[in-house]
Amino acid sequence: DERNAERCEILVNATPLGSAAAPAELPIAERALGRGMHVLDMVYRPRRTPLLRAAERAGACGVEGLAMFLAQARRQTELFTGVAA
Repeated sequence: DERNAERCEILVNATPLGSAAAPAELPIAERALGRGMHVLDMVYRPRRTPLLRAAERAGACGVEGLAMFLAQARRQTELFTGVAA
């Protein structure tokens, strides 16, 4: 209940909520989301998680986990090969 009372500008979901393990669950109440927030959901399958859909309804900027996953893979490739990806 405490996490739903807090207001923030950036929210990062690093839980499996919204993935196949818990497909309908949100890590925070939808009422805690709002305009001007940035929400990164690290779940990348499905791409459009319940959290991201709720964030969009609330007017927040949602970032898919796939964007983070690809940026991480790009950097790992550069570190392992020494070649820019």
